[in-house]
Amino acid sequence: MMKRQFLERIPLLTALTAIILFYSYFFGDAILSPNSHMHSAEHDGLKNYFTFSYHTANDGVATEFRGMNYPFGENIIYTDSQPFIGFLVGWLPFLKGYEVGFLNLLMYFSVLLAGIVLWKIFKHLNVKTWIAAAGIFAIIILSPQFFRMKAHYALSYMWVIPSVILLLLRFIEGDRKMKYSIFLFVFLVIVFFIHPYLGLMALIFIGISLGLFFLFRKLSFKQAAIALGMVGGSAIFFKLFLLLTDHHMNRTIQPSGLFENYAFLETVFVPYISPFKGILSAIFPILHEQPYEGWGYIGFATIIGLFAIFVFWLKNVLFNRKRASEIINHPLTIIFLASIFVLLFSMLIPMKWFEEETIYQLGFLNQFRSLGRFSWVFYYTAGIVVVLGLNYLRRHLKAKSQILAWALVIVFPIFNGIEAFGVFEFFSPQIAKEKNLFRSENLDADFRHLISVVKAQDVDAIIPLPYYHVGSEHTFRVGSASSLFKSMVLSYHTGLPLMSSFLSRTSITETMSLFSLFTPNFFKKPSIPALKGKTLLIFYTKESIDQYELDLLSKGKLVYEDSNYALYKVNYNDLSKVNQSDVQIKVKEIEKLGLKLNGSYVSDTSLFYSNNFEEFKSPYTHGGKGALQLEKSKFNFLAELRVEKDTDMMLRFWYHKGSDGLYNAMLFIEETDTVSKTGQWLNLTDAHNFPIIDNEWVLIEIPFHAKAGPYQYKAVIKGDDNAKGFYYIDNLVLAPASTNYFSRNISKAKSNDLFFNNIPIR
Repeated sequence: MMKRQFLERIPLLTALTAIILFYSYFFGDAILSPNSHMHSAEHDGLKNYFTFSYHTANDGVATEFRGMNYPFGENIIYTDSQPFIGFLVGWLPFLKGYEVGFLNLLMYFSVLLAGIVLWKIFKHLNVKTWIAAAGIFAIIILSPQFFRMKAHYALSYMWVIPSVILLLLRFIEGDRKMKYSIFLFVFLVIVFFIHPYLGLMALIFIGISLGLFFLFRKLSFKQAAIALGMVGGSAIFFKLFLLLTDHHMNRTIQPSGLFENYAFLETVFVPYISPFKGILSAIFPILHEQPYEGWGYIGFATIIGLFAIFVFWLKNVLFNRKRASEIINHPLTIIFLASIFVLLFSMLIPMKWFEEETIYQLGFLNQFRSLGRFSWVFYYTAGIVVVLGLNYLRRHLKAKSQILAWALVIVFPIFNGIEAFGVFEFFSPQIAKEKNLFRSENLDADFRHLISVVKAQDVDAIIPLPYYHVGSEHTFRVGSASSLFKSMVLSYHTGLPLMSSFLSRTSITETMSLFSLFTPNFFKKPSIPALKGKTLLIFYTKESIDQYELDLLSKGKLVYEDSNYALYKVNYNDLSKVNQSDVQIKVKEIEKLGLKLNGSYVSDTSLFYSNNFEEFKSPYTHGGKGALQLEKSKFNFLAELRVEKDTDMMLRFWYHKGSDGLYNAMLFIEETDTVSKTGQWLNLTDAHNFPIIDNEWVLIEIPFHAKAGPYQYKAVIKGDDNAKGFYYIDNLVLAPASTNYFSRNISKAKSNDLFFNNIPIR
């Protein structure tokens, strides 16, 4: 009996071995030594290692992640750290130092687990074992989830969607509907806590499938209602968990990306790299840039196979209605139809037919903005359907045609293998080539010494400079690549949390509080009670930083410096003090000069231009009665300048950011050579980066160097081409960077305010 079972599994073992050999050819070193390599040591890749590793090493099974956004922390769901896995292993002391290897093993094992699940699907469908083996290799090897191994590790788990298909087949063809309804609930809860996107993907796929099962009379109303209740209950359970554990208020309710990160026909039916790209792009023209989030290419052989199956079904509709009805009523066909609906959803259908404002009323669903990933569901169902078609062909062709049937079975994995080889060859140099930076032996001697110095300091948290705080999408700074990954490595090895963030959906209120660290001493800032008396360590990577970061650095005490890094200690109480004496002295000095222009006292009237837009009616004003209202989708020119000698200039104006949501705005200086009619954009930035925030307004500051001669300079603000609504601009000043100026607030509500260099003194 055991020998027979082993012989039956030889095809499965053959397929898994072929997959292992294929992956080993490209990632052999990483597979043999998983804790020695990181799949990525930058951006999301390093962050996703860091959040899991820091949390399991320092927070255990807590629902709060303390490694970033100090002193507030972050709910574990918003860290992309696979909470379910963390809850299972966070209490294991021997995992310390091996977190990276553990995550890598989960990725590698997921590939094999997906193969085993596909084997169970094909066994359930009575597919011949060697055809099943060919299908397993073909489907796994070209899976679009491979690309997620570079950074989004939880999204690379290939077993999730096949497991959904297997559960649906067993649910619909078995008698114990309640049992499998409970299985679906438990499965969805687990997947939601591995990655919410996988959870929602599976939930929508299962929900549509159950609805179609009911319409095709495969389920009674009671059975469908109970199953759908269980499936919906998983989302309710997940949402309740967030409500009970998430204490971070005022998150972004309208994150960006929904109308950029979706799939197209050409991302599903045209490859990124393949010898067949020319053929397929002629059939499915590439009308859009193929966005990464939409990559879900199903393979040339699968496309041909689906077309052949569709023609076969149409033939039976005309000449054999009974067989056509059997095909369309087959449970796998119904599941395949459900995957088509999910595919349309991934293409933003029907959402893109409505106004953005209407879609933003979806509430919680707005948090899922990268819908292109949902095309993966169609990838797996399409491959399984083709394998079932090959199995049908082998069974029904006459003996003389069996060679043709088996030839097609062999062609399927060969074609997918050829396409996959090109993809792996191109992308593999970008994956698993970095040393594990969470192992001290992989760090250089200077950085190991730096870690020892930091451990010796009596500090509570690390402030990286250049500063980054990414996540709210409402207010953020991107810092530098070096500051980002070096600070995470330093934090992991010292156990000190970062007073910065590289997460998703961080609290707008918390983010703005941390930005107050960089505002001038004379600008009244909100205090952070949790930081009172705390000693902070500034970790400076000696890269270019702006004036506000330099001011922060000047308040610290140097405790260590080498050619690459510097460490400064500073007490939060010193950072939060409001001291207006110095600026009041400067105001009096300027006032004594008696130089007044456009209502402002200035130290130098040359090249000074200001406009408070009092003559323009606006629903929002920063001071006075008016503000400039501009359409977001247009190129809007705010000021124009020509100089007689080279001058460093500074443009400042107040920009209405609102109380929530996004305020995407591209800002730059357009330099034009009026003789040659050529030009360039200078200092391209956006409205998120600036720390001085006054209620619903943010001060924009754009420094630039203006050259004499035929050069003309224009300040420009521009939103997305499809953006709706308006920008509101107030109190604009364009002057040399060396010029100081002040004015009084012309608003009666704030008549006690002075503005020094356009910044309120209260």
